[in-house]
Amino acid sequence: MRLCIKHPEQLTIREAAERSGLSPSYLRAWVACKKLAADRSTGTILVDADCLALLLRARAARRRPRAKLRLVVNNVR
Repeated sequence: MRLCIKHPEQLTIREAAERSGLSPSYLRAWVACKKLAADRSTGTILVDADCLALLLRARAARRRPRAKLRLVVNNVR
């Protein structure tokens, strides 16, 4: 799912984790399964910031809102 075409801002895994609120190991797993575009040519994993934002938006859109629980009391005798 590589949708980023322009030259993106690149972040280290640690910076991406701080920005996204996800753990570095979770982001590394996304890179390993090619969900998140990354550059490894320098020896460090550099993540595309635009792709990360796009992936986080898609992830948030898939989440369902929590069902609200209501307490119903029947006081009729």
